[in-house]
Amino acid sequence: MTVSLIPNANALSNDELSRLLSGCGFTHCLPLPFGAPAPLKTSDGPSGVRGKFLTAPATSPLVAPFPAPATLSCSFDQQLLREIGVQFAQEAKSKGVSLLLSPNFNLLRDPRAGRNFEVFGEDPLVVGLLGGALVEGCQGEGVGVCVKHLVCNDAETKRRVYDVHVDEATLREVYLLPFSMAATKKSTTPWSVMSAYNTLNGIPCAEHTELIAMLRDEAVGTFAVMSDWFSLTGGPETALRAGLDLEMPFPLIRGQKLVAALEAEAANPSPKPGKSLKEYAVESAERLLELRRRCLSQPVAAEESERDTPELRETLYQGAIGSAVLLKNESETLPLSKTALGRVAVVGSLAVEPTYSGHSAFINPLPNSTPLDAIRSAVQPSATVSFHRGLEISRVFPILSSETAGISLDSPIKLEYFNADKSALPPLELDSALFDVFEQPIPGLSPEWSYRLTMKITPDLELPLFISFASPSPCTITVGEGSEQPLEYTPPYVTTEEFIFHRYKYNQVFPLGSRSAGVPLRIVVEGTSTPIRRGEPTPNGIQVGFEVGDRADTEFYISEAVKSVRDAEVVVVFTGQHEQWESEGFDRADITLPGKQDDLILALVDRPAHQKLVIVNQSSSPVDVSRWIDRVDGFLQVGIAGLEVGRAVSDLLFGDANPSGKLGYTWMRRLEDSPSFGNFPCDDQNRLVYAEGRFVGYRGFDKPGGPTPLFPFGFGLSYTSFSYNTPTLTGRPNHPETLTICLTITNTGSIAGREAVQLYLTSPDPSMPVQELKGFAKTGMLAPGQSEEVKIEIDGVKAFRRWDVEEGEWVVLPGEYELRVAASSRDVRHRLVVSV
Repeated sequence: MTVSLIPNANALSNDELSRLLSGCGFTHCLPLPFGAPAPLKTSDGPSGVRGKFLTAPATSPLVAPFPAPATLSCSFDQQLLREIGVQFAQEAKSKGVSLLLSPNFNLLRDPRAGRNFEVFGEDPLVVGLLGGALVEGCQGEGVGVCVKHLVCNDAETKRRVYDVHVDEATLREVYLLPFSMAATKKSTTPWSVMSAYNTLNGIPCAEHTELIAMLRDEAVGTFAVMSDWFSLTGGPETALRAGLDLEMPFPLIRGQKLVAALEAEAANPSPKPGKSLKEYAVESAERLLELRRRCLSQPVAAEESERDTPELRETLYQGAIGSAVLLKNESETLPLSKTALGRVAVVGSLAVEPTYSGHSAFINPLPNSTPLDAIRSAVQPSATVSFHRGLEISRVFPILSSETAGISLDSPIKLEYFNADKSALPPLELDSALFDVFEQPIPGLSPEWSYRLTMKITPDLELPLFISFASPSPCTITVGEGSEQPLEYTPPYVTTEEFIFHRYKYNQVFPLGSRSAGVPLRIVVEGTSTPIRRGEPTPNGIQVGFEVGDRADTEFYISEAVKSVRDAEVVVVFTGQHEQWESEGFDRADITLPGKQDDLILALVDRPAHQKLVIVNQSSSPVDVSRWIDRVDGFLQVGIAGLEVGRAVSDLLFGDANPSGKLGYTWMRRLEDSPSFGNFPCDDQNRLVYAEGRFVGYRGFDKPGGPTPLFPFGFGLSYTSFSYNTPTLTGRPNHPETLTICLTITNTGSIAGREAVQLYLTSPDPSMPVQELKGFAKTGMLAPGQSEEVKIEIDGVKAFRRWDVEEGEWVVLPGEYELRVAASSRDVRHRLVVSV
C-alpha cells in the first residue's frame, strides 16, 4: 500500500475506527479494512528480532542474538548503540517487521527483577542516551520502535496487579527521565510507546491521563501509545480518553463495545463541555495512521528469512567486547599468553551453552562458535584444553536434541498429528523434542486433535537416566517396546502466561533408572490438545527433556571437576545464569548463583600455587560472589553478550581485545545492601513502594553512611592505563545553552585500549543525591602513548534542575555545584566548581 492510499481519520466509520484502534493478532496491528495489504507486523526485540512466532519454534528462521541491553549499558558508547540500532532495523526488515517492540526504558531498580536483561542499567541518563541512540539508529533505517513500559515497570511478580507508590519528584527526575530524554529530541522520539501493566499511585498506567500527557507535552514529535498485551481492564472508553491509542493484541475491551459506545454517544450527545469520545477516537486514529505511514516508508521482506552478514557479526562482536567489564585482575593474570600455556582447563556448562538471551526473548540463534570452541582455536596446537560441565544450572532438563549431553539421538524425532476422527496428517521430523501450536494453526487439523511424538535414543554412559515433561495437557509416555509400565503426565491448569514463561512450574521429572550404555531406547509420547479457551489464547505443545546422571549428587560432580583441572596452569570457570533464571514473567528470590556454583568455585580455589583461576560470568545483573571473590585471580563480567560471545570471550582472555566496559549498575556485596531491599517485590496488598525515592542504584550507596559496593557504578579495569588532563568548561550554568567539558585522555600503558569518561554533578540541595551522572563519552581505540580530546556536553538548564513538588514545576536552586570528571562513581579525577 502506498502512503497516498492511507485514509483521513475523519472519514473512518465507527467500525473502521474500532478496527484500527485494536490489534489483530499477537504480532500484527493497524489493519485497514478497505482492500489494504496485510497489517503491520511487530516483533519483540530485546535480544534479537524474533519475527512472527511468539515462542520461537524449531521451524522458525534462525535469528542473530544481540548483546542484551543490560550488557550494553556497560559500553557507555552511544555510537555503538546507533550501529546496533541500524542492525536491528536490517534484522527486522529480513523478518518482515516494521515495528520493533523495543527498547525497554525501565530501570534496573533491584538485582532480582526478571527483566533486568532488557534494560540499560540503573541510571536514567544512561538509559536515555544509550536507548535513544538505538532508537535513532533503528528509525533512521525506516523501522519504527516502541519504547516501553510507561512507567515504573521494574518488577515481574504480580506484574498485572501491583501498584507502584512513588513520589512525583522521583517519578519525573528518575523513572520518566529516559522517556522524556528520547521524546524531547527529534531524532530519538520513538514512533510509539507502550504502557505498563502496573498501576501508578492507584491509576492503571494504560488509563493514566496525566502520565501520558506528561510525555506528550514534552515531545517534539508525535507518537502513538499502545497497551501491553491484554493489559486493558476498564471499559472501551477509559484508556481511549486517557490518550492510549491502540489496544493489543486483540479487541477484547474495544471492538464492538467501542462501536456501541460511539453509536450511543451519537444518539445521545453529552451536554457536558469537552471532547467527545468520537473526537478522542479520531485523534488516536490520526496518530496510528501516522505510525503506519512512517512504517510504510521502507519496504520489508514478504517472507521471514535468516540474515547473516559480516557487518552484522562485526557489530555484535564490538558490542560484546565493548561491554565486557574486567572487575578483577590480580597480578595481571589477564591477558593469558597463547604461546606460554601448555594446559587450560575450562569448567562450566555456559562455556558450551552460552546465554544468548533472557527467556522472554525466545530466539533460535544463528550458528556460532562457543567460548570453549574459540578458546581451543586460540591456543597453540601443542596446548591442551580440557572441559568439564561442572554443575547443571537449568531449572528444567535440556530439551532432547542431537546436542543433549550424554545421549545420542539415533534418528530425527517424529511428530504425528491426528484429527478427532483419528485420521492422520503427514508426519513431521523435528530436530528437538519441542513443539507448540500456540499461534500457528496447522492446516487440516480439527479443533480437537491428538499427537504422537516418537524418539529413539542411545545413552552414552551407564548412569541414571531422567526424563521430564512440560505441557498444558496430559500425556502418556511409553518407554521401550511397551513392556514397561506407561508413565502418566498430568499437569495443573496452565495459564497462557505460565505456558510462555513458567515452564518450570509445571515441569515433571520421571526417573528411568540406569540404562545400559550403547543400547537404544524407544520413547513414545501421546497426548491430546488443550480444550479451547475463551478470552485468552489456547496453549498447546510439549517440551521433553533428558538428563544423564543425578544432578542432586553435587559432591560427585564437584569432585570430578576438581580432578579435571588438577594439572592445568589456568582454570577458566564459566558462571552465571541463563534464560530459565532471567525472564519476563517472574523475579528471582535472591542473587545467589543457581545450581550451587559457589560450592564448585570454593572447591576449585584450593589449588596449587602456580595455578591461576579466572571466572567468566554471564548474568545481566549482579550476583553474589562474596564467598570467593577474594580468592580468585581474575573476574570478567561479559553479561549476555550475544551471537559473538565465543569469539569475544576468547579474544578478551588472550588479549586480542581489551575490555573497555564499565558497570552500568552497582555490584553490591550482599543483596541487603540494595537501596530497594525491603521494598521488592510488592507486598501482600500488591503495593510496590519506591521508598528509596531518588536514591536508586549508586545514589543510595553514595548516601552518608551507605554501604560500600563491591564494585561501584561506572567501574571497570583495563589491560592498559589512562591519564586525564585538567578539563576546561565553556558555557554558563542555568542558561539555555550547552555546557561543554573538554579534556585530553592519554593511553599511558603498553596495550591499545578505550576509556569511558564520566561526568557527575553535586548539588547544594541536601535533599538531592550526593552526585548524579550527567554525561559520558568514550574514546576511540588509543594506541600506547596516543591521546584524544574528549567532549562531554550537557544541557545548561536541565542538568541542574529538580522537580519542586509544592510549586509543581522544575526549579534550579542557587548555590555552588561541583562537576566531577571521573573514571567511575568512586574514582573522581578532576573537580570543577560552578556557581548558579
